Amino acid sequence: MIEAEYVESLLKENDKERLVCFIRPELSEVAKAVCAFLNSKGGRVLIGVDKNRKVYPLPDFEQTLHELRLFLHKEIVPESLIGLREEAFNDHQVILIEVIEGNRRPYSYRNQSFVRLDGQSIQADENEMSKLIRTQRIDEYSWEKSLALEASIEDLDLDEVAETIRLSNRLERSGRFSPDDQLHFLQSLQLLKNLQVTNAAIVLFGKEPTYFLPQCRVRIVEFPDGKTGDRYDNTVLIEKNIFRAFRDIQEYFRKNMPRLSFFDEVEWRREDRMQFPSKALDEAVINAMMHRDYSDATGEVLIAIYRERIEIINSGELPSGLKDKNLKENHRSIPPNPGITHVVFLAGMIEKLGRGTLLITKTFRDIGLVPPTWVSNNGATTLTMDSRPVENVLNSRTSHFLDAFNSREEFTREQYQQFFPEKISERTARNDISILLNGRWIEKISDGAFTRYIKKNKF
Repeated sequence: MIEAEYVESLLKENDKERLVCFIRPELSEVAKAVCAFLNSKGGRVLIGVDKNRKVYPLPDFEQTLHELRLFLHKEIVPESLIGLREEAFNDHQVILIEVIEGNRRPYSYRNQSFVRLDGQSIQADENEMSKLIRTQRIDEYSWEKSLALEASIEDLDLDEVAETIRLSNRLERSGRFSPDDQLHFLQSLQLLKNLQVTNAAIVLFGKEPTYFLPQCRVRIVEFPDGKTGDRYDNTVLIEKNIFRAFRDIQEYFRKNMPRLSFFDEVEWRREDRMQFPSKALDEAVINAMMHRDYSDATGEVLIAIYRERIEIINSGELPSGLKDKNLKENHRSIPPNPGITHVVFLAGMIEKLGRGTLLITKTFRDIGLVPPTWVSNNGATTLTMDSRPVENVLNSRTSHFLDAFNSREEFTREQYQQFFPEKISERTARNDISILLNGRWIEKISDGAFTRYIKKNKF
């Protein structure tokens, strides 16, 4: 799903409980909506577009986005998981705020708590506040917030904590902490309780996490002969905190992943890329480490590498009702480890909240590979990524367009729609353009709100 399709899908769903649109960035009203989503089941705020898909261009877009980000981080307490970013829609820029259901309720804006009720963000009454407080007490007994027996602050890598604070400040995802204020940072995010270390703190920042939590390991195994083979070439065992483990896995792929070369018969240039797209690999690995069931002391993340595919298996099944199909479209994000997810987001290891599966799917589709699949059973979830190309077959519309449109002439998605006498939808046009891109009949020559394409002289 490309970015404009994502915004379009949110508007089409018209989910009043989980979507709010603002024509202008009214700071107080936006903050009330975000606070209400944190106290409820999460949701999204779109700014610069209404529910009828009419766009209202925002002046000084970058400055507006910057001020809004700082305002929400300052005014909503406690520290919360809020993602703000630019999205393209109908050739304009809009602001998307993604909010995941909070695990530190009640959240408040200027000393007032809000909830979602009948499609409105309203101030919580005594009954609603009582519910939020009861939920907070239940959350206090989660695995993440339980104390790591025998562990102390000396068992944490405070340099890694300082680096996380620096990254968070640089990305403007939090501005309340100094890199020298590691203990305050840990306490504010409930990674320390009365200077005692929690399980989540060990997962995130432990010097030797598997000493306290054996399940904090990642195993990489190469199977050159496939599942039916009787040998494996190499096994790598990584037993580090989530940040160091992630960097080690990135380095492993950089050194060991085959690189493929393609020769463009039109442009007379060679293109090189990894067998599996690195962006998708990064997203898949961090998703597995964030979503694994850490309460399973026998669990681990297994990365199984075959000739034409990679399987990433983590302990823990998908939330009830989520299947492979749902993960490839807009869906509610329910992180099983919200505290760990929060810190990983602050450090910039995930870019778009709740959209990792969409990004993985899009990356494979963009380079014409077989779509990835997720299967969840027997207490584990398996992501399979295939390096084989998907067969791109032109339909009647794309064939007619290629025959009639002048070579090397630029065009937009709107012009593609207008090319046909019969009316086609925006979604159909985007699907057709995806087919043409994957088949290398056209190429993209600009991005963002003014994306343009050019036909290759391939015939």
